[in-house]
Amino acid sequence: MLPKNFTVGVNSFAGGYKLQNGRSQFNGSNEELIQCIHRGILAGNVEKGVTEGSVIVTFVSEDVSKVLTPYVTLAQGDIIIQEFSPRCSNPSESPRKSAGRVIKNGGVATTVSKFSRAILYSSTQLAKEGANELSDLPENFEVCVIEGYEENPGDVIHPDTLLHNLCFGTSEEHGTTEVALSRDEVEVALQRGFTHYRDKCALASTKFKQTTIQKIFNTLGNTDRENLLVLLSQAHETSKTLIPATT
Repeated sequence: MLPKNFTVGVNSFAGGYKLQNGRSQFNGSNEELIQCIHRGILAGNVEKGVTEGSVIVTFVSEDVSKVLTPYVTLAQGDIIIQEFSPRCSNPSESPRKSAGRVIKNGGVATTVSKFSRAILYSSTQLAKEGANELSDLPENFEVCVIEGYEENPGDVIHPDTLLHNLCFGTSEEHGTTEVALSRDEVEVALQRGFTHYRDKCALASTKFKQTTIQKIFNTLGNTDRENLLVLLSQAHETSKTLIPATT
C-alpha cells in the first residue's frame, strides 16, 4: 500500500480545504499536517483508497480535533444553494454542480471533528493529470484531501465525486481520477455515500451568503429587483420591532 521508504508532501489542492469553501479544514501548518499523517501511518491507520493510486490515513485520537468540519445535518425546509462552477481548489477545471451549501442563521460552522482522515495520492498517479508537486517517483505521496466528520462514516466517498471519477477517469480537465473498484464495489460505494450524505450539507459562510445574494440580485430584472428591495426593507423594519434596543 505504501512503500517502505516513502515521502509525504502536501499538494496545493489541499489548500482549498477551508471552511469558507464548504470543506473540512486542518488547523495548523503543512508540517504539522504531515506529522499527523506520519502518526496515523505508524499506528497502522492506513487503507487503500477508492481511486487509483490513493491511500487513506486516519488520524490518531490526539490529532482528530485539529480538523474542523462545516457539515451539518439538514432539517426539513432548509434551503440549499448550488452553483455550476469549477471547484475552488482548482479554478482551471471544467465546471460542475457543487455539492451545495445550506443557508442557516450564523456564519461558518466550527464543529470540531470527532473523526478525521486525509487522502493521499501517489505522485506517479497525479503526474498522469499533470498535478504532481513532488517528483514522479513511486515512493512519493501527496496529501490532496482532508476530511472531518462528527462521527466515523466508514468507507464512504461523496456519490457526486465517485460518479465524476467513474465518468471521466483520470482527467486533468475534469479533476478526476480513475476508480479502482469492481462494478459490485462501485454499487456498494454509491449506496454508502448516498446514505451518509443524503441529509448532510456544508454550512454556508457569511461571505458565501453575501456573494450569493449579490449574484441573485444581478440576475434579476428591474421589477424583481425593486420587489426584492421592498421585501428586504420590510424585513429590516420588522426585525427592528422584534429586537429590543440596547443602551
